[in-house]
Amino acid sequence: ELIYQRLLDGTHPVAAHEGGYDPATIRMWFSIFTRCAGLGDRNVRIAYAKKGLTRPDCDALPHVDLSGKSTDIEELTPDQVDLVMDRMTYLRLSKKTADHRRFVWMWFALFFGVRPADIGRLKWDCIKDDPGGGKRLEYVPHKTDSKTNGRSAAGFIHPKLYRYILPYIGAKDEYVIPRKVQHVGPNAKKHGGFCGEHMSLRSWVNRFMRDEVKVKGHMAGYLLRRNCSRWVLEHQGPFAEETLLGHSGNTRDR
Repeated sequence: ELIYQRLLDGTHPVAAHEGGYDPATIRMWFSIFTRCAGLGDRNVRIAYAKKGLTRPDCDALPHVDLSGKSTDIEELTPDQVDLVMDRMTYLRLSKKTADHRRFVWMWFALFFGVRPADIGRLKWDCIKDDPGGGKRLEYVPHKTDSKTNGRSAAGFIHPKLYRYILPYIGAKDEYVIPRKVQHVGPNAKKHGGFCGEHMSLRSWVNRFMRDEVKVKGHMAGYLLRRNCSRWVLEHQGPFAEETLLGHSGNTRDR
């Protein structure tokens, strides 16, 4: 609060030579600062927890005007999430290669909200060393690439989730879903070079979500991404949701 006031009145050394900064600019800086300080750094979160302190409530969602917009968005219930998790455990422990690929697909979709089309484009170099220790997922979403100048979607991978995916991680230049060169058609560049099992995997997930989880719609598998978005919002806050799913502020709020 002291620094904030000194920036406003121009007595802080950083601002003194300019006679004080515009109040709106300073408020914007401090809004970004409080969001990052509370959520953006894993070490900060751990330090708060170790000291038994509660982080400042500086990451609340603003009110969003939804008049004229459809709010009928299907979400997974806790029981439906349990069904998904049970099936993923079965797929992970199965001895079938096809089941392992289904697990990998759902791992990226449920835990990190990766869009179905992006799963087909990912290579294993998307899993990187995190500067704070451990691993992180980082990639550029294809849908928003041109709009965001190549801004990455990124998030920390919990050690338990990393243990689940570790047996299937290949070389950095290998696709997370293997491809077959002979299946690359003339439209491969336009459609991201999908080949091999990409469409059959997506179809299997959609059927599983419709038939067993009882989700409606032909894009039933997309609800894994929506559930990821909701979980991150509830447990880590809006700033973390933006970062992990690559959403703009407006899309995240809505």
